[in-house]
Amino acid sequence: MAKEGSDDGVNYFHSLNKMESLIQEAGIDQNKPLIIHCQSGVRASFTVFCMAMLGYPNVKLYDGSMFEWANRDDTPLV
Repeated sequence: MAKEGSDDGVNYFHSLNKMESLIQEAGIDQNKPLIIHCQSGVRASFTVFCMAMLGYPNVKLYDGSMFEWANRDDTPLV
């Protein structure tokens, strides 16, 4: 949730209000358990960090992410 580009070539975080707005627009309910994942867990850690800054109480990182999940025979891919 960093701002794309800037005049000085440095990326910055959006404000907490803007990040909260983006999460709400996505329909994410902070009262439900959230498990964040990506391909390997690296990018997902950034989302977990942002949600922690916003006070989301039940956010977890699936560090194995899709790399682990998709390479098992007993896990569904929908």
